[in-house]
Amino acid sequence: MATSPNETVRSYLGDLIAVVDHVSQAVAKQAENDDLRRIAHAGRVIENLKSVLARHHAELQAHLTAIGGASAGGVVKETLGAVAGAVAGLYGKMRGETASRMLRDDCAALSFVTACATMLHTTALALNDSATAVLTLRHIQEYPPLTMALSELLPHAVVADLAADNVPVLNPAAAEEAVRNLNDAWHGASAADAT
Repeated sequence: MATSPNETVRSYLGDLIAVVDHVSQAVAKQAENDDLRRIAHAGRVIENLKSVLARHHAELQAHLTAIGGASAGGVVKETLGAVAGAVAGLYGKMRGETASRMLRDDCAALSFVTACATMLHTTALALNDSATAVLTLRHIQEYPPLTMALSELLPHAVVADLAADNVPVLNPAAAEEAVRNLNDAWHGASAADAT
């Protein structure tokens, strides 16, 4: 059954709101984690991610209301069950995970949020919904620096977790070397290389 362009955008907007809400809640719990805060700069990055996701969630809900969506809460309740299952696998039950696993999950979840926002952005472009396209593009543009910051924290968290488990760290420069290797891998990367 065909739906109108506006109904399609509202439906996908509800999906994105549910995803951002779920990830935002998990990140908010992490912001209080002492193990994560012991990693240099991790507290600042997680607080920034938490702030960005909360702002995006509020902006998406306001936009849904502005385009005549049912109450944002109603759409989220209907959508959350279907969408949250995909995100739930990324976070589990927040069961005392190590700092490196939390950051790994954040990287995966932010990639998922980016993919969902890209899908809505593309839908908005295809349906000539410029307001939704502009909003989602602005959000998409904020995700790469956050993803890079999380990725650069990850090697430091791995080394800290090894030390916390009393595993002898034989190369004290391992985290910095891993960050350089990661950045080198991204530098000059192109989607054309994958095809």
